[in-house]
Amino acid sequence: MSPVDEKNELYELVKALPKAELHLHLEGAMSVRTLIELAHKHGVQLPPDIHPAVVFDFKNLDDFIRVASLTFSVMLDEDDFRRTTYEMLRQSASHGARHVEFFFSPSSHPVMSYKSMMDGIIMGMNDARQEFGITSFVIPSHNRMLGAKAGLEFLDMVQSYRVPEVVGIGLEFAEHPYPPDEYRELYQAAARAGLRLTAHAGEDGPSTYVRSCVAVLGCDRIDHGYHIVDDENLLSRYKHSGIWFTCCPTTTRHTTIWKDPSDRSHAIHAMLDAGLNVMINTDDPGFFQCDLTGEYLSLGLPVEKMVKLAVRSIEASWLDDKTKLALRAAWEEEAQALVNKYNTLTSVSV
Repeated sequence: MSPVDEKNELYELVKALPKAELHLHLEGAMSVRTLIELAHKHGVQLPPDIHPAVVFDFKNLDDFIRVASLTFSVMLDEDDFRRTTYEMLRQSASHGARHVEFFFSPSSHPVMSYKSMMDGIIMGMNDARQEFGITSFVIPSHNRMLGAKAGLEFLDMVQSYRVPEVVGIGLEFAEHPYPPDEYRELYQAAARAGLRLTAHAGEDGPSTYVRSCVAVLGCDRIDHGYHIVDDENLLSRYKHSGIWFTCCPTTTRHTTIWKDPSDRSHAIHAMLDAGLNVMINTDDPGFFQCDLTGEYLSLGLPVEKMVKLAVRSIEASWLDDKTKLALRAAWEEEAQALVNKYNTLTSVSV
């Protein structure tokens, strides 16, 4: 088998592996083509350099947020949310995702009611489940740049239309200068309401933000978390803590100091080497123009490590323990069959 053929077989193996995806933003998953079509539908003027073949080169997190805000301006009715949700889950399913937990930012759509947004999202989730068998939860996420008081209003909004598809809340947008401690009241109230808790931290914020999200906010997942590698004590403390880190390799090229996910000095490798619970995601695949298969491959890991990451990813989900245990067992069996097939194919020389 030629090197090219072997590379293709590896791609197909990783693509087929059963996985969970838990760090994915609805708005950031929108393709450029859909962005343009929705803008045309609503008569929204886009910048002249936005076209179907555009390749974005974000210099930092703030640069990304400015460009990503374009999606907010074109999601203006219930069907836009249905379509965007369905297309996002279709893309995830095509790369082996069997269960997805995704964020959306209610405050970024001021012309829409929360109920209308949620109804559209749930229709898209149901359509995707029926067509692709993919299960999903949605995580409304607070824009930390709006402040703590707005966070409590955000929670009231979520509680006003409580649906089973909503299992938790998140905290997103720029980390500086919005330390997690400011949102203690929001997270305590969310916990009392039975919601699970996660937050973006340590992407371009310091390791202390990661610590605060766990110790002060009570999060059991951290989205990104890369700067935990700056604190050896935290690395050691969270090794056996049950805290999961939802990492996104391509994102780091654009928003962090770590530019090459395959480099062994990259934060994700340091987190893996330290024994942290890490799982791999796409974050904003529409704008970063990435997919879940490519995210796994970008790290340059051996096959057995990629398989372990994929199969274990379900443990980080907010499904109930019985369901997770059953899925883990089924995924292990399926993954082993895929690996056996891969080994057979790649052992044949031409």
